[in-house]
Amino acid sequence: MTATATRPAPTSSRRRKPKDPLGRGPSTTGHARVRFAEFEAQVEFVGLSNSELARSAEVSRTIVVNLLSGYRETVRPETAARLSKALGVSTRMLFELAVNPAS
Repeated sequence: MTATATRPAPTSSRRRKPKDPLGRGPSTTGHARVRFAEFEAQVEFVGLSNSELARSAEVSRTIVVNLLSGYRETVRPETAARLSKALGVSTRMLFELAVNPAS
């Protein structure tokens, strides 16, 4: 008879919450909601393509496309700051910053 391997007991009874791949879930650090009309107008004014903006801001092109299409309404504050800097304007001009209350 062969010995069967047993799994070690978990060290914690807490389970991880599944992470939303699009980052749309609640955040403890807050979020930045895009001011769509202002964001779209500034992108057009500066004249950068989606890829150029993403490269300049060091974010994924998907984030830029999703913000411009309206599919995504919020990003992390750090991402908002990068996009605003790449577009040459203040973060508050393009994003509404909010902090979620601690749960």
